[in-house]
Amino acid sequence: MLSAAEWMALLRDVGIVRECNVRQLYLIFAQSRMTTVVESSRRTGQLTQLTFEGFCEAMVRLAFLKALPTDKELARHSFQYPAEYIAAVLDRGAAMYDAWVLSSKRCQREGKADPIYRRVDMLVLLFVGVMQYGVEVQHGGPSVLLRGHPDEVLSLEEVKRYWKKPTRAVFEVDN
Repeated sequence: MLSAAEWMALLRDVGIVRECNVRQLYLIFAQSRMTTVVESSRRTGQLTQLTFEGFCEAMVRLAFLKALPTDKELARHSFQYPAEYIAAVLDRGAAMYDAWVLSSKRCQREGKADPIYRRVDMLVLLFVGVMQYGVEVQHGGPSVLLRGHPDEVLSLEEVKRYWKKPTRAVFEVDN
């Protein structure tokens, strides 16, 4: 079960809050909660946390909201992963990123975006990229920071070390 605070912490750590406002992200959380029915009682209620199914629904809703690169954009610019593409756009400056976000959302409204199953794939790949390579705190909020190459795989030792003491730099060893 995922609480609202944990949901917002996840999205803040991944850097989604910069683009999507807090109100919309809480609304996604609220709309993705499941209604519960207690058959031995006449009461029904709403869960205050997300179940796994609710989390999956929230991810789909987030994929509709978040600006994500399309397969054509990735191919055109020779990127394999969305985190690489978004990092490259961010490297060109906040104004360029904001212009790309507006363009991406306009294409989605016009039906030129990838189908939802590809958008969910891109969102999950973006999450994986950020988890592997970290985020960088900038003036406007966190953004993607690539370290290494997406083909690198986290070792079991690195995962255990991260769970014991989460750091921004997953691949680096604290001294």
